[in-house]
Amino acid sequence: MTKLKKYPYNLLSELTTGGNFISDLGEDELLVSLEFIINTLKSAEQEFIRLHYIQGLKTAIIGKMFNCAESRVREINQKVILKLRHPSRFKHLMMRKNDE
Repeated sequence: MTKLKKYPYNLLSELTTGGNFISDLGEDELLVSLEFIINTLKSAEQEFIRLHYIQGLKTAIIGKMFNCAESRVREINQKVILKLRHPSRFKHLMMRKNDE
């Protein structure tokens, strides 16, 4: 399993819209929850998240890898973040916090 430090703060800030309840979770719980919600995505979307947020690749490089324009990569990023924020996925983080 990946270490939490591989998930940069910008991914966490992208996912939290109001309030910083995620900081109340322990590192292990947060890691498990992030892995869970990322694994609910399609494989190409999972790959994008890992390339952009974990490996830190720029959108131009990811665009070349996926054979698409940099602007399309930014659109995909927005779409994926919206999917991760969706209540059906995001509730996993909320349930973790409420279990404490």
